Amino acid sequence: MSWITGILPFVPIILLLILSLTWGVKQAVLLAFAVTVGLFFVDGGDGATLVGALVNAAGGTLTILMIVVGAILLYVVMEQTGALGELERSLETVHPDRQVRFFFLALFLAAFFESVAGFGTPGAIVPLLLIG
Repeated sequence: MSWITGILPFVPIILLLILSLTWGVKQAVLLAFAVTVGLFFVDGGDGATLVGALVNAAGGTLTILMIVVGAILLYVVMEQTGALGELERSLETVHPDRQVRFFFLALFLAAFFESVAGFGTPGAIVPLLLIG
């Protein structure tokens, strides 16, 4: 019986992956959420604990959304002010090869944003800069 309780937490994740490829993301998320809530109650959870977990998840989601919105805002401001072009021109003086400049940009900007802003920020900002 213990191997079943070890596998049950992966059921919503696997369900989400499979259904998002076949049905679409919106339906897959709703069904995976319903399965997760059902498994929560099967495991012995109560309504107050579920509400507390949902509030905690909403707070974590809000934190990540603030990072992503800040990253998009930074990208738009840098694009509007011409800072992206200046960054590209300054990287051209470092090395003439485009792949080496890409490596420098990815490595050093990721390290910079990680030290300045903390978790998740390089993953939100650096790809936008690299696309730009």
